[in-house]
Amino acid sequence: MNKYPPPSPHDTKYVWPIYSAFIIFLISPYFPAEIITFINIYFMILVSIFFIIRRRVLPKSLFLIAGCFLLMIVTGTISSIDNNRDNYYKDVWYFFNPVLIIFIGYTFGCLSPNVTGIIKMFIYASTVQAIFHISNFIIDPQLFSMTATDIRKEVGGGVLGAAVSFAFLLAALGDWRKSLKMPIYIFCIAFFLCAVSFILSFSRTSIIACLLMYFGLKGYLWGRHLGKLIAFSGILIILLISISFSINSLTENNLSFLGKIMRIEQELTIADFSDKTSITLNFRGYETARTLIAYKEGNIFNLFFGHGLGYEVDLGIYIPLAGKPQRYITHLHNGIMFVLVKTGALGLVLFLYVFFWIFWRARKEIDTENSGLKVNRIIQGIVAFCLVSTWIVSGPFNKSLLLGMEILLGFSLAILERKNLQRLQEAAKPCIERANTDPAIR
Repeated sequence: MNKYPPPSPHDTKYVWPIYSAFIIFLISPYFPAEIITFINIYFMILVSIFFIIRRRVLPKSLFLIAGCFLLMIVTGTISSIDNNRDNYYKDVWYFFNPVLIIFIGYTFGCLSPNVTGIIKMFIYASTVQAIFHISNFIIDPQLFSMTATDIRKEVGGGVLGAAVSFAFLLAALGDWRKSLKMPIYIFCIAFFLCAVSFILSFSRTSIIACLLMYFGLKGYLWGRHLGKLIAFSGILIILLISISFSINSLTENNLSFLGKIMRIEQELTIADFSDKTSITLNFRGYETARTLIAYKEGNIFNLFFGHGLGYEVDLGIYIPLAGKPQRYITHLHNGIMFVLVKTGALGLVLFLYVFFWIFWRARKEIDTENSGLKVNRIIQGIVAFCLVSTWIVSGPFNKSLLLGMEILLGFSLAILERKNLQRLQEAAKPCIERANTDPAIR
């Protein structure tokens, strides 16, 4: 348990952290990563001022998270002497950015009384984003006649917040007054708009985010319900495999959302394809295969410490990426491979340890609220998605995709730790009072 005092009532009366989080939630999917980083640094300065003025000790959880990521940066720096300096600094930013965002969220949590306020702000921001997304279909109804791939090219894939907010709203059904403390008409509007935007996003990542967050909020990611979740996942996988056999024309169905769902396993299959068509269709699996080849070709030092930050993976051929042909890339879709090739086995162990520690901490701590949105379950859902998304969309190393969830993670961690510290203090009160009044103990 952290050895620092919980925030005083004066600490938790501020409203600016909640509204600041709302602004970050709202603009993060639309603004360039450079502007979002500038905004995060601005809040980081405010956070630092808070810790200095309040003379607060850095809590164990933040110290551990920051320490592990710092060790990953140090590990990646050891073997980065011959790597490109610009790429090196970019990679340092990729490793530093998640710590910065979690740190900001944690301090927002220290200045807020409970998690309800920031969940509402997250839902409100996602609802506004959903309106922007849905308006594209209202302005141009012909989008409904296009394939999922063409729709995503025209209007994008929506925002992840709508899927996560839908999970929050779905989990709060039947207990929304206590869980979210919002009027029924706002709840219904947000539920409808987020659901529609989620459906129209045609995003496999959004589906995974929604499912993992919902399962986390309902307590299915640990305990007696875990077996049911595993059985459900097995049945779903078998169903998807069965449906995939009914797809005859790969070329035609690649453009449909069902076709993209059916091809998840093939896209993520690690294979060093030889023809450009297979590479293009299964680029993530090919990219992972080339990264593994580069990692294995290193010496014993590289196996433990990686090839260093700034290292570029050789794709073998020039492939159109970000509007131009590229053969050597520094950032990868697969975040696990990104950590492995840059920082080696040691860095990967540190990365996994951070998130498993947070998950275990949330499972171990007790949230005594009867609300449907328990803080420890929020943390479990976010951590589960962070780990899964690291394999498919680089997770915390994505420029802004998980920014909102990382703020929620830090915020929820602060609330959970404060609650449990206060619970322990309340349990110790009778002993303290007895020690102060009983002459025999004195």
